[in-house]
Amino acid sequence: MTGRHTCLTAARERTWAPCRDALHLGVDSLSDDLGLAAALIALALLPVVARRLLLGDAVYGIAAFVFFLSSSTPDNPLISLPRYLLVTYPFVVALA
Repeated sequence: MTGRHTCLTAARERTWAPCRDALHLGVDSLSDDLGLAAALIALALLPVVARRLLLGDAVYGIAAFVFFLSSSTPDNPLISLPRYLLVTYPFVVALA
């Protein structure tokens, strides 16, 4: 059985572990991908935040993004970035 078949079977059974193991994905690789996606989305939203929001809100959003990127660990550079950006309101307003 291939990884795709294992994932389809796992989806029917509503389990994630067999699919993850069949595709040789670790939990860390998935969280790294999510962190990278969140960083790229926030980076794409920075011009919208800077142009459309008040100056104070834009400064707060940019400062928060820079702070979150600079407060990482060497072994996990994007640790919890999606969680931090999700509650940073200038990015949420820019998405709306």
